[in-house]
Amino acid sequence: MNKPFVDILMGSASMDLLSQVSGLPCAELSVVLTELEMEGLVQSVPGGFVRVR
Repeated sequence: MNKPFVDILMGSASMDLLSQVSGLPCAELSVVLTELEMEGLVQSVPGGFVRVR
């Protein structure tokens, strides 16, 4: 489930942009990003961005 989502994150992106691209509401997106962060696939950075490690 998370692999296609990780492909969206090539570089940095805001939560708003990720929500638009993925079609997920921000609340659901936050859950997915937290799971990906726990798996070590993304990292939260200042400014509300996430980036592929």
